[in-house]
Amino acid sequence: MITHKDNKKNDFIDIEDTVRITYVRQKSRSKNKNWSRKDTIRFQAYKGGKNNALHRGAEIPLYTETTLLELIQALCELYKTQIK
Repeated sequence: MITHKDNKKNDFIDIEDTVRITYVRQKSRSKNKNWSRKDTIRFQAYKGGKNNALHRGAEIPLYTETTLLELIQALCELYKTQIK
């Protein structure tokens, strides 16, 4: 996986050109945005076609150091329900 920077200097990774995961730093967020005092993880799907247009996506605020670990654990638990 290759890490890139978006136009606001946030780091992102594309997964198989279908999903972009971006680490959005608090300092790059507008004060009027949700969770303006927290870093967030943003998930966006590509719209398809010949350009790089993205759907708006969901953002998860990183309230504590364990929030990201809880997200990873939840994804693993969901996957495990499908392989039993």
